[in-house]
Amino acid sequence: MEISIEISGGFAAIPKLSMPMTIETDKIDARAADELNSLLEQTNFFDQPESIGTTKPGSADLMTYIVTVRDGGRVHTVRITDPIADPSLQLLIDRIQAIGRLKRP
Repeated sequence: MEISIEISGGFAAIPKLSMPMTIETDKIDARAADELNSLLEQTNFFDQPESIGTTKPGSADLMTYIVTVRDGGRVHTVRITDPIADPSLQLLIDRIQAIGRLKRP
């Protein structure tokens, strides 16, 4: 499975934060891969709408996350804007970012 995230808005203008991250679950620690898979299931990621949250005028400082998951023949992208109401979805984004940063040079 391949999971990618792009971040914009807020502090994402800082180069290290705004760089897209891609995680290939077969190339990371098995526990981390299992955790990501479990979070994807908990959030029903493949059933989520294409956009979650709204961008209102004056909300440029809110973070927006574009998460794409490729798993076998399935591909789904979700654009999520802060604040994130679903704690499981927030945890998924946090873990993708944390694991993605660990594999950066």
